[in-house]
Amino acid sequence: IQASLARFRGPQYDPTGLIEAGQRLRMYQAEFPASADRLGADALLVRINESLATKEFGTATWYERRGRDVSAAALYRRLVEDYPQTLAAQRALERLAALDVPGYRVQPRPAVDER
Repeated sequence: IQASLARFRGPQYDPTGLIEAGQRLRMYQAEFPASADRLGADALLVRINESLATKEFGTATWYERRGRDVSAAALYRRLVEDYPQTLAAQRALERLAALDVPGYRVQPRPAVDER
């Protein structure tokens, strides 16, 4: 897991290391739940998801800067669907509203009651 995480150099680079680390971490959680808790697997998964979402947001903004609004909107929407609890998803919702591309409007999800 740590080796896979170390391969990720930043949001502008290939996310394969993050994806592999997330998969391995979920497998580890399923097989060794107590050890995964001691490792802080949930927090690590949150960090991985935030990084993957940031990567997707960067790609979407790249398309937006080049005037490819439909492509940007599709990536923003996918980001919101794949990583709804991330800061990047909130920023993507703002960008989607600003782009106003027909067919790519995403309604914010209602807050989840955690009681």
